[in-house]
Amino acid sequence: MRKNIIRESKVSRPAVFLLIILSTIAVQGVYSAPIPQASQSSTRTGATYIFTIESISVVDLSGTTKTVTVAVTYYGRYTLLGSSISLQPQCNASVLSGQPVLLGSWRPGTTKIATFTVDGTNATTHCPVGILVSWQDSWDDAYGMNTQMGGSTLINTELVACWLTDPRVSVSPQMVYMNTINSAVIEIANQGISDMRDVTVSINGQGVTLLNITVPLSYNVGLLAGGSRIRIPLQLVPQSSFPALLVTLSYVDCTGNARSSTFNIPLYATQGQSIIVIPDPATVTAGATNKITLRVVNLGSITAKNLQVILNLQGSPLAITPSVLEIGDLNPGEIKTFPVRVEVPSTASTSTPVSYQAIYNTPGSGLTYTQGSFTLFILQRSSVTITSIEVVPQTVEVGSNVVFALSLINDGTYPVYAVNVSAYPGEGLVSSRTLYTYLGQLNPQVLTSVPFSFKALKEGDYEVRFLVTYVDAYGNKGSAERVSFVKVVKPSASTTSSPRTSANPTSLLLGGLFLLLVALGVYLYKRRSKKGAGS
Repeated sequence: MRKNIIRESKVSRPAVFLLIILSTIAVQGVYSAPIPQASQSSTRTGATYIFTIESISVVDLSGTTKTVTVAVTYYGRYTLLGSSISLQPQCNASVLSGQPVLLGSWRPGTTKIATFTVDGTNATTHCPVGILVSWQDSWDDAYGMNTQMGGSTLINTELVACWLTDPRVSVSPQMVYMNTINSAVIEIANQGISDMRDVTVSINGQGVTLLNITVPLSYNVGLLAGGSRIRIPLQLVPQSSFPALLVTLSYVDCTGNARSSTFNIPLYATQGQSIIVIPDPATVTAGATNKITLRVVNLGSITAKNLQVILNLQGSPLAITPSVLEIGDLNPGEIKTFPVRVEVPSTASTSTPVSYQAIYNTPGSGLTYTQGSFTLFILQRSSVTITSIEVVPQTVEVGSNVVFALSLINDGTYPVYAVNVSAYPGEGLVSSRTLYTYLGQLNPQVLTSVPFSFKALKEGDYEVRFLVTYVDAYGNKGSAERVSFVKVVKPSASTTSSPRTSANPTSLLLGGLFLLLVALGVYLYKRRSKKGAGS
């Protein structure tokens, strides 16, 4: 019986070696590795046990932790019982999973697969490993009995793996603003220790428009050594509330295998701007030069460095000085104020938007542009002006009257209401009538004259102050004031003697009546005399 077994073993040995040659040609893994040699283990009675490594594959888990999968084919006469496989790295790598991996019975011509979790933090790219195959007994199918032959064999080979190729992609900032141009920076880092060669970066936007580039954006980086990183600046405008950037890295790893990794990086879009400008007050008056304050606020979460705010006045009727505000650094939540002068024409509308552009640098990115606008509400000017004061006569004698005629005009575009003109004479003058005139409503561009009469009491130079008060269309009270002067002199000699030489009007009237009666009496007397002579 034993001789027959040995004989069969010897007769089949050339065929077995042919199978070994064919099987070793087919050994290929995910990572390149030298073709391992078949292992022969001869035990008593001349039985042959041959094992061939079909493949070794390495799959990344996280960082330096890998999954190593070994496929081994067994060629022999007997069925192995209680078989198992162990992995023995010899490059400072350690097996984290339990060993050995139990495989159970193993029939000739079949392949068994064992998976191991390996930490290669300190491992080299080319890692010699030993694969130990063990079995407790074997079974002879021809005689239906155990052979009581257990054993083991060690297959030495080499595992080639990039233990730490750890590409990472990030975007800064991740918060972007709707309806404005945002600057962002994509950072691509190799956080591993193995080099990445022939690196190509492809960038595409989802719900976001990339400016000034072809889509998808493709960069040929070349070599990205372990621990190094690159930065790619972008300008983008969000088109949805949940935009994202799709970044694909294609590269050749340290083993020469082509690899590809895709990263979907979400962005967070908001309606507000990070830099806003608030006018204080927000109202200006038409036809006047107004002084207001602009408050610049950083509502974002990052510091705006070298901030510059440019006011866009193209097509605007307003003139704002200065139109460029040099802010400097503006921290999150910080407010800086700047006084400006706003010149508004009288024909300006009731509200005018003013757009602006904020230009600044953010940490870790390039130049950033943020756009916004604020509104100035224009109040139409309603004001009363005393254009002139006529004094008649310029020099008045004591006891005589003097008239002051004020010319008023509403030089705004809206009516004014409750217009009242008051006079405040000096002590040498007394009003001939009232000291005020109430006009009520005064329409725009209507010239109005208001007279005041005073009697001169004593000689001297006297001041008369005139005050105009009114209420504009918005309920605001306004006033205009002007002062005029008059000279009071002593009465002249002709004026003094005039009462003696000149007749009193009443006396003249009585005298006229007297003369008329005398003439009437003469006429009647003559008529009677004629009648008497005729008789």
